[in-house]
Amino acid sequence: MALSKSQKARLYGENTQAESKKPVPSQVSRPARRPLSKGEYTHRDMRAEPEKNSSFMFAGVAFVIGLLLFGYYHFWLLPELGSLAGVSMPEARLWFNADDAFAINQGLGADNIVQYQAVHRSTGLILPLILAAGWLGMISASKFELAVRRAMMMVPLAYAVIFIVGGFVIDMAIANPNGPVGLAALLVLLRWILFALMLAQLVFMAIRLVRGKLNAFAAGELPEQR
Repeated sequence: MALSKSQKARLYGENTQAESKKPVPSQVSRPARRPLSKGEYTHRDMRAEPEKNSSFMFAGVAFVIGLLLFGYYHFWLLPELGSLAGVSMPEARLWFNADDAFAINQGLGADNIVQYQAVHRSTGLILPLILAAGWLGMISASKFELAVRRAMMMVPLAYAVIFIVGGFVIDMAIANPNGPVGLAALLVLLRWILFALMLAQLVFMAIRLVRGKLNAFAAGELPEQR
């Protein structure tokens, strides 16, 4: 005998309502993901930010351009001017005196002295700024401790300042051999000393980078080894 709707409701109503209240599996809320602590981050989570990569790339480009300008200035412009004067220019020496300044003055003549001064006000300004910027970027990319990084950054900064100031003092010394020849010679000497220190920094950073790569390779921590 078939049951009526009211009979079915009395027999199965409570069970039907209970089943309807059960959550649908697809709608079951999942527990919120617990944030990872500092020690639980994996290598994939700790990826370099694009801004940092772009800044390091800019430092590398400035470093290369600075070295190219250095070569252009010291191995092209200065030798050309030296051939006009018949003697080597002050920046190509470790030291020079009043007699050397007088010989350069007489060898260049008024027109070429103006050209020499123009070199100091163009390439002589751009070169130290770009080279120092690239050097500072390379030091920052090497991730030294704060005190070491600041001490290393003082060298390229001092080089840029002495390079620029020295150019103007050399102009005065060559235009007037009775002028500040001693100061100009001292600035040229300091410039070469600072550049030698910068080369020592470059060698140190290269050795440190290679050693770090070798240690990471031995520990299996390189990205290619994961």
